[in-house]
Amino acid sequence: MKREHEEEEEVDAANKAPRTEADATTEDQAQAADQAQVAAAVKPKKAPKQRMAILFGYCGTGYKGSQLNPGQPTIERDLMDAFAKSGAITEENNDPKKVGLNRCARTDKGVHAAGNVVSLKLFALENLVEKVNACLPPQIRIYDAFQVNSSFNAKNHCGGRQYEYSLPTYMLRPAPHQLYPHSALSDLVHPELDREEESAVGEPWTVIDSYEDVCKYRLDPDSLAHLRACLKEYEGTHNFHNFTVGVRFNEKNAGRYMKSFIACDPYVRADGVEWISLRVNGQSFMLHQIRKMVGLVVMMVRTKTPATLVAKAYKEDRINIPKAPALGLLLRKPTFDSFNKQIKNQHEDSRKLIEFDNYADLVNPFVEEWVNKDMYKEESEKHVYMNWLLHVDERSLNFSWWLTKEGTIQLSLKPTDEALLKEEDDVGGGGDRHREED
Repeated sequence: MKREHEEEEEVDAANKAPRTEADATTEDQAQAADQAQVAAAVKPKKAPKQRMAILFGYCGTGYKGSQLNPGQPTIERDLMDAFAKSGAITEENNDPKKVGLNRCARTDKGVHAAGNVVSLKLFALENLVEKVNACLPPQIRIYDAFQVNSSFNAKNHCGGRQYEYSLPTYMLRPAPHQLYPHSALSDLVHPELDREEESAVGEPWTVIDSYEDVCKYRLDPDSLAHLRACLKEYEGTHNFHNFTVGVRFNEKNAGRYMKSFIACDPYVRADGVEWISLRVNGQSFMLHQIRKMVGLVVMMVRTKTPATLVAKAYKEDRINIPKAPALGLLLRKPTFDSFNKQIKNQHEDSRKLIEFDNYADLVNPFVEEWVNKDMYKEESEKHVYMNWLLHVDERSLNFSWWLTKEGTIQLSLKPTDEALLKEEDDVGGGGDRHREED
């Protein structure tokens, strides 16, 4: 009995012995493992990550362009931040490389887009569009977001871009004939007419009128026909080395294909100013190309220069074409005809097409509210286009030698380099430069 009692005391003593550090570590590890198991069981599963096409539009006012640029406010920066805030990507993946971001077109400072497309990997959240839009400023709107193949690339699958350039028609009224002595303007001036009579028949005068008087101008049928004939000369494949910077005549990159370039019918706004929209559909564009294409035809219509000059601009002779203001330029939409055709041929009815016409009920109100209203307001307050006219006419020596009544470039008329005035980088609002390059 005594022995049994001693054994019981030994067991009790062992049970009451202080716990060692090793024992504590083992127990803590076991407890942590149990907690991890419980957490894993109750932790919500992440939504699957998919490559998605994002169809969106934006007003570029206040932004330094659309493409991500460290330290600068850009459209894509706000997009990425909105994806992170909405939970479509994690904060640690708020990086274009980590999510495989690509884009079909880039616009620069102050330029707008009715439609653009980016592609990246996102979590397939319910109501993704609504959640991301709630995290975006109202001047950026996502129209749709849907899954595409993992190999989809917004730039490579894009077959073309459609741009629109809007301008008040007073940009096209006859220029002061004294400033363009080689043009056909001198043949149209009637010395016996006083200034008021000249205005009535659309004749040029020397000093530009007040803004209010300028805005009364209406484009006549002959000038509209001339404008359309000039734009027609852009269609097809041509060498556009004169319509960009840093590209030589013999470089392969200078060749570009324009499917169409048209002028819509003029329209008069409630404030009494007449406007016109020019629409170009091309495969791709170089830096400044569209603004220089518009700048050339504006100068040609103003000086009654024959449409044949456009073809001469494709030749090797270098001419300095002024850039039209960036304010009027809008990326209307990218086109994905081949991509959409492939989907249709595969009879994949469940997959969406990238076709902005299907979103007209979203796009049109957004453009009117955030793009057109902004453009008209800036023109009304700052007289952007009128200032551009004053600027180019002050430097008419730079352009008058190739604006001839024959529609030819005559190098014998070119002033010396010392006589030419240095061009400012940009005039008339819209930013320091604009990228149409895609």
